[in-house]
Amino acid sequence: TMASAGEIKIRIGSIRQTKKVTDAMYMISSVKMRRARREVASTEPYFSALKEQIRELFQYIPDTDNRYFRALLPQGRRNRRRGILLVTSDKGLAGSYNQTTIREAEAYMHRNPETMLFVVGERGRQYCQNKKIPIVEEFHYSAAFPTVWEARKICTDLLEYYDAGQLDEIDIIYTEYQNGKPAQCQRNCLLPLERSQLCPTLDEPPQTGKEFFPDPDTVLEGIIPSYLTGFIYSCLVDSYCSEQEARMTAMSSAGKNAEEILKKLQMQYNSLRQAAITREMVAQAGTCSLDADVFDMVNLIQAGRPAPALKKLNELLQLQNDPIAIAGALAGSYIDMYRTRCGLAQQKAYPTVFKDFGYKGKDWRLRRASESAGRYRLSQLASCLELIQDLDEKLKSSPVDEVVLIQTAVCRLAEMRER
Repeated sequence: TMASAGEIKIRIGSIRQTKKVTDAMYMISSVKMRRARREVASTEPYFSALKEQIRELFQYIPDTDNRYFRALLPQGRRNRRRGILLVTSDKGLAGSYNQTTIREAEAYMHRNPETMLFVVGERGRQYCQNKKIPIVEEFHYSAAFPTVWEARKICTDLLEYYDAGQLDEIDIIYTEYQNGKPAQCQRNCLLPLERSQLCPTLDEPPQTGKEFFPDPDTVLEGIIPSYLTGFIYSCLVDSYCSEQEARMTAMSSAGKNAEEILKKLQMQYNSLRQAAITREMVAQAGTCSLDADVFDMVNLIQAGRPAPALKKLNELLQLQNDPIAIAGALAGSYIDMYRTRCGLAQQKAYPTVFKDFGYKGKDWRLRRASESAGRYRLSQLASCLELIQDLDEKLKSSPVDEVVLIQTAVCRLAEMRER
């Protein structure tokens, strides 16, 4: 069934309020993303210098057996113990942002069933709990506005598992932010490190002339956690910016859809309002026309011409006019005459009569009735009104045919005029 104009108006109001929310969320995400990019830009020189220092260290360490770099598995162990750091968001309404990274993690865990899963973000934790996917419960970090301090804590927790021998390899799954381009889900290896990651050019001969205390390898081991902290922080910020951009895209799409729905609803509402106004105008025009036709019939009754009056009545009935509506118009004409006759009997001026009976803007009805009211006595008009009231009651309750009832009433009104 088609909704009414009132229901459509309520829905329009509801969608407008929803659009205000989506517009506000778009602006908030835009501000958050710009702030995060400023923060990562402020820390980038430090981590770049750190990476450069590691590259320089490698010039003094031709070979290293540092535990943070890729090495053979311990004797007797056939499979690597793997861990995944999965970065999701705390909130939804960000399109497919979370689903993309979660699907990548599920595919990885399907290939490596014994993988330990470390989840950042409430949406990822809720998904794993609903799907009964085992995660490291004590690893609990928020994805809301990442900081270097939070990245350092995450790095420390992961290194505890790695240093204790519980994990041989740790990967991170996150969403890489690309300004102006679609974000992409990435899986990178955190540990163990590859020398090529930190020192792309391996052809340089070993350098001498610098001293490292206690030795270059120990210095390298102290720097690596800071390097990993910077890498994790960069991934967290990339994911956070990708989340905000995905939310901006989703909210922009929702806003456009809301505008389209509002246009359609407004057209429906305007159409229904126009139809209602047209029906009202037609009804008013029909009422005015019926009043005029009934008044002509009353003039025929007053002139003592019942036959033409009945002919006029039959014409009104053939035009599908409701007998009750005809009786109402008939009562209106006689009431106008009765009020005019009362005013004449009390020698009141027309403006006073108009004011007494509230005919403001419709004084033409009394002026028209005054032409016929003089032909009746007040008692005759009162009897006519009683007859019309009786007709109205019978039309609404009597089993007798409505046409017969109203025709009989017209004949009796004509008889009363002749008395």
